[in-house]
Amino acid sequence: MKGEAGAKLTIKHAEMLNTDTAYSEDGVTVGGGDGPPGTIFRAALRDAYAGGNKVAVDTYILKGDENGEEWTPRFTFHGFQYFEITGDLENVEIEELQAIAISSNNEKLSEFESSHAKVNKLFSNINWGMLGNQVGVPTDCPNRDERLGYTGDTQMFSRTATYLQNNDAFYSRWLRDLRSYQSTQTGERTGLVPMVIPTNPKEDNFSNNWGAAWGDAATVVPWHVYQQYGDTQIIKDSYDSMKAWCDFLYSTPNTEDNLRRQSSGAHGLWNLGDWVNMDGSMPDDYKVITNSLFMAHSHNLFAKMARVIGDPEGVADAYEQRAKDITAAVKASYFNLPGYENKLTHADGDTRRERQTAYAMMLYYNLDEENNDLYAKRLAAIIDDNGGRLGTGFVGVAYLTPALSANGQSDTAFTLLEQEAFPSWIYSINQGQPLPGSVGTHSLQREDLIPLA
Repeated sequence: MKGEAGAKLTIKHAEMLNTDTAYSEDGVTVGGGDGPPGTIFRAALRDAYAGGNKVAVDTYILKGDENGEEWTPRFTFHGFQYFEITGDLENVEIEELQAIAISSNNEKLSEFESSHAKVNKLFSNINWGMLGNQVGVPTDCPNRDERLGYTGDTQMFSRTATYLQNNDAFYSRWLRDLRSYQSTQTGERTGLVPMVIPTNPKEDNFSNNWGAAWGDAATVVPWHVYQQYGDTQIIKDSYDSMKAWCDFLYSTPNTEDNLRRQSSGAHGLWNLGDWVNMDGSMPDDYKVITNSLFMAHSHNLFAKMARVIGDPEGVADAYEQRAKDITAAVKASYFNLPGYENKLTHADGDTRRERQTAYAMMLYYNLDEENNDLYAKRLAAIIDDNGGRLGTGFVGVAYLTPALSANGQSDTAFTLLEQEAFPSWIYSINQGQPLPGSVGTHSLQREDLIPLA
């Protein structure tokens, strides 16, 4: 670009545009839009949660070099499809614009193509979502106010990520940071794994809080790395960390009678349960199920990995027994209750409810094998009752299709995969959120990627 010294340009990034059905114009807001049709939609970037600072906005002031000048952000990155440039455009000549895709340098391992164009696009979106969230550390999103190394997001996606790329070194380094933080915790927080790695050193920062599904990254990520690559070193390196996390969960402040407590625990508990579940209802009794099943799963994973390296302390059987005791306690409190025979239910006001997530967790974790056929049929039935649509939150969504397909319900799994009504995976594709690896009208290819060493 060329321009007068002191001329200022502002670049705003966004994933979507305001449309004819979602806009805000002349004092009228329709469909949650925040500007006239055709302008960038920024409300989802959540400026308010960034202390009122504008998110994903870069400002450049020209120095006035007569030979022209180039500028690239050096201390940040953005996830976007669209961008808007405003400022002293009458005093600046923009000669070239280039969007640069960056990601950590992890080797690609997998390809997929089917006869279903939208499923192919879904696979492409998953890949680009992964690449945008692996810039140094695994993050929750590359676009809005958070962009943090959430432990929950990392463990939920780690099975997919290890299949798509060689993430052995990437996750091994991140787990080293997790263990470093965990080693600093004392008292009732001994063994605690926080919501975010790397975390904010301020003790009162939310990133130091903890919860089921998030802290379970300590066991789940090493397990997936080992399963995919046969890397036993990650088990050896994470052994004490995994054991400490299991012991923390099972300790008195957090567990009673082999069930996770409802809304109490060691300092900093964020009892999120099946976070952002699609029906919005999250009674504490439902959280007990998901939290307890995660605790059982972590104990089982630790026992399995301990045996892989020779069970150096002879504790694998004890931790496996804990998992069985936890599962038995869940069944005693939530399964096959009078009036709800052969169903897994939780209290919700004056009634009881079944949940897709609870059945999917039971099946995916294989905690109660003798009842897997029953659980799978009930899961398929309540999905069918929901119009063939998913109804989970953050915790259960990754387990639905593998739990179904592994237990004789592949037709229902395919119904979910190909579903286009809200909520579904393909619904988001139909909304253009996001196009596969696109920035503006240019479609990026993997070969366009600039890997970070």
